[in-house]
Amino acid sequence: MSKILFINPVMESALGVRPYDSKLMKAIWGGRSAFIPKLVGMIIAALTPEKYTFQYIDEDVDEIDYESDADLVVITCMTVQAIRTYEISGEFRKRGKTVIIGGIHAAVMTEEVLAHCDVAMIGECENTWPVMLEDFENGRLKRLYDAKEFPPVEQLISPKVDIINPRKFLYYPIQ
Repeated sequence: MSKILFINPVMESALGVRPYDSKLMKAIWGGRSAFIPKLVGMIIAALTPEKYTFQYIDEDVDEIDYESDADLVVITCMTVQAIRTYEISGEFRKRGKTVIIGGIHAAVMTEEVLAHCDVAMIGECENTWPVMLEDFENGRLKRLYDAKEFPPVEQLISPKVDIINPRKFLYYPIQ
């Protein structure tokens, strides 16, 4: 059975401060908290066949285990997270892991992203994730998966919300 590790990198302020990792937030929530979990991780989890193990890590509230036995490391990336994303990717690639980077930064800075990962994913994951998994299983991963189009609304799936600990987040996304 293959394991997928999904990571949402921390978003630190320009001052190097994690906005939701304060003494006040810890007192209110009893530990570290974040604003809202990334919906894309829950969508990818819902699209992933049950033969895979799926772990969701939000670095605002979770620590990354670089010694993970994951076969695929998937990192979502907004531009504000790019430097941290590249650091995380580099650590996993040093350990021989296959790293996939997606998100808006991959869409606008594709060549830069490709320099830091094995696979870049552009566009809506509903169109590319199943194809990429099949390619992974058959040993024919491409460097780039580009959805090009939006998935039909009537085919959208429900996110897999049970992979998230709701006590770690202030708000919860809906689709």
